[in-house]
Amino acid sequence: LQTMLYQARRDDFYKEVPEPEYIIYVLIDDHISRINASCIEPFFEYPHLRYKLYNNKLEREKFSSRYNLFMFRNYTIYRADAVFARMEWPDLVNRFFLETKQEFDKHWKNYKFIILVYQNSTLMDYILDNLKIDELKKNGFIIIETKDLVGRVLNDEKTDYSYDGHPSGYVWSLITPKLVSKINDIQNSQ
Repeated sequence: LQTMLYQARRDDFYKEVPEPEYIIYVLIDDHISRINASCIEPFFEYPHLRYKLYNNKLEREKFSSRYNLFMFRNYTIYRADAVFARMEWPDLVNRFFLETKQEFDKHWKNYKFIILVYQNSTLMDYILDNLKIDELKKNGFIIIETKDLVGRVLNDEKTDYSYDGHPSGYVWSLITPKLVSKINDIQNSQ
């Protein structure tokens, strides 16, 4: 979610990427936890993007070299916790989507924004029960659940071979034809 908003706010992004017909964001449960744990890790070469709520808008926090790794890591955790605590996480997730779409809308007019919900755990059921889906739909998002596409939860390690909760190549081979069919249905209904 942080990377999506960051990219949407970069002017040069729109020089690199032509206007798409569809934007498809794959929402997995890990994306929710990253909002609260936006911190640098010793095995990463870069920090996760961090945002703070400022004047009722998500603003990116920039790395300050005056902090050493330990201090930066702890500062980041405290700051991310503070942002997370000031808003209910469903509101925060929606804010990331809505602010990203506002940025895209400044540059592109004829695209559709799909949130593909990857149902890989019972945690995702909880997330779906609490997200404000109606608000997202009212603002032009199309919500598609993988469970509706393939008829089951897709993270059975014995059959789907997901990696850390992310869809595997095998999972994509199950989802993609059904997603294309769903997109065709959306196009034909308009």
